[in-house]
Amino acid sequence: MPNDTTQTPQAARAALSPIELAARWGNSRQHIYDLMKEGRLKSFRSGRHHRIPISEIERLERGDS
Repeated sequence: MPNDTTQTPQAARAALSPIELAARWGNSRQHIYDLMKEGRLKSFRSGRHHRIPISEIERLERGDS
């Protein structure tokens, strides 16, 4: 059973990498990692890679806290 910081490959497809999100928002990759580190942007790990769920991205795009 995966722990709470890993997801299945299907969940990874419903998410973006920090680089993909940076391109979508017009920010730097470091800015995305900073948001993740501050806890303002929830993410999970898929193998060695960080992923941000689409639902989390849409929540922030709507302006929800």
